[in-house]
Amino acid sequence: MGFFARIRFLLAFLKLVKDPTQTEQVFKLSEGVDPNSAPIQEVLNFVKKDPAARRYFDQPSYKRLSWDELEKCPAGSLGEGYLRYLRDNKLDLDFFPDAQRENDFELFKFRMRQTHDLWHVVTGFTTSEIDELALQAFVLAQTGNSLSSVLLGGGLLRSAQMPVPNKLHLMDQLVRGWQMGRSAASLFPYDWSGNLHKSLAQVRLELGIQ
Repeated sequence: MGFFARIRFLLAFLKLVKDPTQTEQVFKLSEGVDPNSAPIQEVLNFVKKDPAARRYFDQPSYKRLSWDELEKCPAGSLGEGYLRYLRDNKLDLDFFPDAQRENDFELFKFRMRQTHDLWHVVTGFTTSEIDELALQAFVLAQTGNSLSSVLLGGGLLRSAQMPVPNKLHLMDQLVRGWQMGRSAASLFPYDWSGNLHKSLAQVRLELGIQ
């Protein structure tokens, strides 16, 4: 990472620590990262330990979902839970920016951004500041993603200003997210679009999420 990229990274990090709702700063944190650097390659190799994940990198695919498709999903299904989550949080179906997907790192970023909200749905973590950090603990356990480490570091810095009960709740949720991520099957290669009509309870059972 060059000098100016480091400056942009630091500025984005500080803005995110100050206001964690600035989602655009999350995207800026991954800009300028060398996809061939040793830390990035280590993350990719860790993710590729799962055979299904390796197949995704060899033949990447992700079906773009539509509101109409989600609205046709039965009650209690993964698709219905995803639809409710998006509407409850006033989110767009394709909120996250597209990636160039020119290398495995870009593929990894694209996949994580496109499925981020589905990870929320199956883990049950909300969009609150504490639960967002808990999800990052889950992601870190599943992928070793360096960005998750950065976001968790920023969250812990912010916790210095939290009331004690909030600090304790944060740590409980981080531990829960980490342990859940370590014990669950890999979510990265899961066929989300092919299982929208399956019950959310069954999907969680398949993924080993308690």
